[in-house]
Amino acid sequence: MTPPAQAVDGLLFAVELVPRGFDLRRTAVRQLLKEGDSANAKEIFGPIAYSPHFPKEKRRNLEIMDKISTGDTAGALKMLDEDEKKRQRES
Repeated sequence: MTPPAQAVDGLLFAVELVPRGFDLRRTAVRQLLKEGDSANAKEIFGPIAYSPHFPKEKRRNLEIMDKISTGDTAGALKMLDEDEKKRQRES
């Protein structure tokens, strides 16, 4: 189901209000990629990809950033979805 535009706007506003809300950022990036907006997805994913707070995930995040940067939207979405499933299993 496609979320209403207002919901997406609210999500993007939440990212602005909570810049270190990395889960919010991941959700926003996935939505932007689904909408074909890789430029904004790249901007929002940057703080995750280059964050020193995720040393174990650093390489994976950089691979996702590379996919976003090169226009491999499907590949980036697949990796983000895999990571989300992994986080859900671990929690």
